[in-house]
Amino acid sequence: MLSSADLVQEFIGEAVATAFEMENTRRQEGRDPLGLTMSGLGGCTRRNAYSIARTPPTDEYGPEEARMALLGTGVHDWFLSALARAIRKLIGTTTSR
Repeated sequence: MLSSADLVQEFIGEAVATAFEMENTRRQEGRDPLGLTMSGLGGCTRRNAYSIARTPPTDEYGPEEARMALLGTGVHDWFLSALARAIRKLIGTTTSR
């Protein structure tokens, strides 16, 4: 049986993943799939650094989250409000507070 702390940890993990997925979806809506991006030109700097170090990444996330790219572009600007929206979505609350 899961403890309350385990349930909270599992819920917050799901909320964080949902926040990243929602933000990535929002950002992709108006994106030109043929447009060039800095990471598209040179690849992910982080991934290249792992390759040079011949070390496998230890915290891979699915592409639907685009977690590293979103963190690199200003998580402080959007993450807390996105997390609040994700939690409201997960618990079914529709208020904007």
